[in-house]
Amino acid sequence: MNVLDILNLSPGDTLDEAKKQYRILALKYHPDKNPAKDAINKFREIQEAYKSICSNLTLLNPKKLEKSRGKGFIQIELSVTIEDIYFYREHIVCIDRLVVCVQCEGTGSKDGKKGLCEHCNGAGSIDNKIVKLMGTSSVCPVCKGSGKKEEGVCSKCKGNKYNTERKYYKVKVGLNDYHKGFKVLRGYGNEYEPGKFSDLHIRLKVFYDELLSIQDYKFVHNKFITPIQSIIGDEETIYIYGKKIVYKIIPGELDYIYTDERPGMPDRCIRFVYTEKKPRVIEETKILYEKINKIEKILGLIKEEE
Repeated sequence: MNVLDILNLSPGDTLDEAKKQYRILALKYHPDKNPAKDAINKFREIQEAYKSICSNLTLLNPKKLEKSRGKGFIQIELSVTIEDIYFYREHIVCIDRLVVCVQCEGTGSKDGKKGLCEHCNGAGSIDNKIVKLMGTSSVCPVCKGSGKKEEGVCSKCKGNKYNTERKYYKVKVGLNDYHKGFKVLRGYGNEYEPGKFSDLHIRLKVFYDELLSIQDYKFVHNKFITPIQSIIGDEETIYIYGKKIVYKIIPGELDYIYTDERPGMPDRCIRFVYTEKKPRVIEETKILYEKINKIEKILGLIKEEE
């Protein structure tokens, strides 16, 4: 999930700017204000993006975040769905990373370390305090800055010091990763020194559906209920990702927590959030309400004003 794109923000924007954009977009896509079919999904996406920023302010400045991931880190994007996160599914990511050339030992020379200039140890410059104080050139006078004893480059890496290798990694995305907006695999990036690898930084692009959203660390299903259901309660069923789930509407309660237990996967909590919807009153409903009103008066539940 690229939270900056969702909220129309730029790297370096403040939390106040994020809050302002959230209010503008939330008003624009609120289901009560916007009749478009995708308005609900867009509204949820905006809510989740803003919550992610509030819980992790580094998302407002991805450059700082990236610099902390190690020299030569690799960044890729992975698309996941809410269903993927729900089942903690495994994904395969493919990268082409740099590795130190084995043939020349990362020197770029055809003779490896033996072909390096002994005067500057292959650096091509002299790191000397006296040279710096005198203000003279620090270029190695022996190899003239090439870092090599003689002409000739490694036949395998063509003098680049690195070769490219393709790697496949298995990645699982959970709720913690969702709230961060990224997942980091330590030591899975480029090899910048022999045996030393940078990190692989995976940004998450989340696709939403109409079944579930995520709030805090629970999966949420929003449900409109009638005033009658909120008073007397009810029990309904829904299919969530292939499983029939029965949820209860308890009088006076605004939500219901269901624990989904499935073999071979961790238990997941689904929070059913209820919103009372104004009923569509038809002639039969009016007659029924009139009868209820008369019964309540007979039982003394409604006192007439004197």
